[in-house]
Amino acid sequence: MCHLDGIRVWMDYMGHNPPHIHASYGEHEITILIRDTRVTRGSLPRSKERILIEWIHDRQQELLTRWDLAHNGREFGPMEP
Repeated sequence: MCHLDGIRVWMDYMGHNPPHIHASYGEHEITILIRDTRVTRGSLPRSKERILIEWIHDRQQELLTRWDLAHNGREFGPMEP
């Protein structure tokens, strides 16, 4: 889990594929696919959603690697904002 400009970001590794992240900001929650940054559930305020999508684009390979490690039962450190 990490915090990015007030947005709480995490992965639910016990969840289902495809690889995705969850995020919340206040009462808003969103789920976004890592590979194509498609929103599959919820929403954030537009400015926060843009920040989050840019963050995913910038860290896409790292996020996919962390997803694979977790699904194979391997641990890793916290995500950096």
